[in-house]
Amino acid sequence: MEDETFDAEVYVVTLWCEHREQPGPPLWRGSARCVESGALRHFRSLAGLGRALHELAPGFPEDDERGE
Repeated sequence: MEDETFDAEVYVVTLWCEHREQPGPPLWRGSARCVESGALRHFRSLAGLGRALHELAPGFPEDDERGE
């Protein structure tokens, strides 16, 4: 079996919950940081996480041939 080589980037995704002083549901927040460059993006939803990762890794396709 041959060793495969590939390029990889590592991201740290952190999620946290902020409780409001006013009545209402807590607010979820998050951040994504590229380990190599230190670039950081913040987001407030899972869709925002997708946008943050797309900004941090612009060459990564938004979907593959199967539409996943």
